[in-house]
Amino acid sequence: MSGVPSTASKRSSSFFKSISNPGVVMDPRNLNDRHVQQQMQRKVLQYLRDENYPQTSEKLVKNPTKTEFARVFEFIFQQLAPDFTLRKIEDEMPRLFRTIGYPLQLKPSTMQTIGAAHTMPYLLGAITWLIDLIQMIGEISPQDLLLANEEGDGQRRSLAYGYMVRCYKKYCSNPLLGFIMDNYKDENNVLLQLVEEREDIASQEAELDAQIVTLTEEIAELHKDKGEIDKLQTSTKVLEEDLGKMQIFKDEQQETLGEEKKKKESLEDKIQQYNVMIASLKEKLSAKEKQLATQSMTGEEARALRVGKEELRERYRVFVRTFEDVSRMVFGAYDPFIDVLDQNSPNEPHFVEYLNKIEEKLDELSNEINSWIKNTEEKLITVNKDVTELRQKQAFSIENLKCNQRQISKMSHDFTLKREDWEEERQKTSLEVDVAQSELDSLHALRNGKLSVHEQLAEVRKTLQSRQIEFNEAKKKIVNEVAVKFSILVEQWENLKKCQLQLRDDEKLLREALNNFTDD
Repeated sequence: MSGVPSTASKRSSSFFKSISNPGVVMDPRNLNDRHVQQQMQRKVLQYLRDENYPQTSEKLVKNPTKTEFARVFEFIFQQLAPDFTLRKIEDEMPRLFRTIGYPLQLKPSTMQTIGAAHTMPYLLGAITWLIDLIQMIGEISPQDLLLANEEGDGQRRSLAYGYMVRCYKKYCSNPLLGFIMDNYKDENNVLLQLVEEREDIASQEAELDAQIVTLTEEIAELHKDKGEIDKLQTSTKVLEEDLGKMQIFKDEQQETLGEEKKKKESLEDKIQQYNVMIASLKEKLSAKEKQLATQSMTGEEARALRVGKEELRERYRVFVRTFEDVSRMVFGAYDPFIDVLDQNSPNEPHFVEYLNKIEEKLDELSNEINSWIKNTEEKLITVNKDVTELRQKQAFSIENLKCNQRQISKMSHDFTLKREDWEEERQKTSLEVDVAQSELDSLHALRNGKLSVHEQLAEVRKTLQSRQIEFNEAKKKIVNEVAVKFSILVEQWENLKKCQLQLRDDEKLLREALNNFTDD
């Protein structure tokens, strides 16, 4: 047979598959943490000591040389592949880690600076991962792993194990083959031939095809029934909604029924109470009928008695209203005894008992009225006295007002006369000033004349100055007199205003007293 079976191809490709893009994976370890670095250093040293590596020291894991690190890596990888020989660490170490599935990428810059402080954490991380892988492989038994949990006799896992052993031997004999499937065609053909010999693949394929056809038909039938199922589901939903509404209606009806039962019970209680009341009323009615039968009163007398009762009741109402009005006027508040009067009627048999109380209340009210009248009379006398005093004050104020008015009129007349005198003096002075001015003008005209003219002019000037001084003094005197008289006039005017205000206040008090008296 030629070609590789699809199942074998898939299984072998999944077995040899590595991470396609290791640069995308993030390292969950914090390699820059000093504590993590110390743990990795101790782990590598301990592994080297356990595997009897010569000359172990902390320098190998902290700052080794490129040669020392290459020897350490070669020694550790030989635990996985004993025939391994390292040629160039810069190229082979990243390739080998990619091949065995290391999830991170070792950068070329990292491989160029082996032993540096910033690259050793990443190299130690790769070495510790390799150590973990080697230790895990050492704990796993390949045969148990391949043959465990197999259904039947484990023939398929046995074939797979043999196939992997042959492929691995071929790889070890020629590592250049790598993990390319085309380089293992012979092994694939052998595996396919063995599988076909032990299992009837054609019959299994026929059975699978028949099962596929059957399942396809069943799916088609299910698709046909899908419409009916949808209808049934819709009907079911409608029925469920109707059932919910019915349940709600049932609950409402039950609540209504409970309320109606409560109402019925309350009505039955009321009916029983009414029956008891009717029975008692019947008994009272029979007693009244017997009482009427024993009386010897005619119908006209009964009607007259009823009319008298109505008149008495009406008079009693008028009395109660009158009593209430008088009580409010005297006491100034509502008397609770009025409620007692309203609750009783003069036609009741026991009304006679309240007559004494009513008489006592009337006596009390009469006493209060008498005392109120006395107080009112005393207040009236006091008000009359106040009115008399206010009238006297008013007459006195009017007299003062008239005197002030006469004084003001007299002062006004005197002021008018003085003003006329002042006007005459002012005119005289003005004439003298005009004469002096004319004389001065004539003197100015003759100032270039004789010496006698100058002397006359000097005398005229002296005379004019003396008259001017006299005029100023007279003017000041007149102004002072006017100011004094005006201040006196202002004071009298202020007094007059005060008297007028006092008179108005007295008049207001008098009016208030009269109003209070008339209201009382």
